[in-house]
Amino acid sequence: MYEKALCKDTQIEISCKALQSITGLTHFKFGKIRIDDKALSTEIESRRQYGVCPCCGKRSHSVHSHYVRHLQDLPIHGKSLKVMFRARRFRCRNPDCELSFFAEQPPELAVRYGRRSVRERDVLLKMAVEESAMSASRVATIVGMPVSPSTVLRMVKGIWKDPDRASVTNIGIDDFALRKGVSY
Repeated sequence: MYEKALCKDTQIEISCKALQSITGLTHFKFGKIRIDDKALSTEIESRRQYGVCPCCGKRSHSVHSHYVRHLQDLPIHGKSLKVMFRARRFRCRNPDCELSFFAEQPPELAVRYGRRSVRERDVLLKMAVEESAMSASRVATIVGMPVSPSTVLRMVKGIWKDPDRASVTNIGIDDFALRKGVSY
């Protein structure tokens, strides 16, 4: 099946299978595709017929409502990719469960409350670890993933994990002075 998208008075045909293979989102149905000068945007929804409750782990086929999440994904051929994910809210029919409603959270697409796809976040994190925040921000903006240096720093700070304190056996101190200006 081909989806036709308009781009400056020309017809471009994009296959849903081609978009699935480019983005790696094989468990999703692609809807309308729009192309303009700087961006490509598409609507997607999950192919699964059910949702899994995060509290009790039971499947639910009972859809309560829908909402749209706007996500930024890796650029395609120099154009940024904007994904509008149509997420469903399900009712949990388990009477012993604490939750009565829950939203589907596909882990292969984005983290909870995230505005970037998992793929784009991973690429930005790799750039941020290897370069300074200013440099990573500049390069990411050039390739079609606009991000501020502050956001890059926030992402790097978010990957910090606390060390396991039980595994620390020795602490070494180097260059210690009791008074300011005194060196040994």
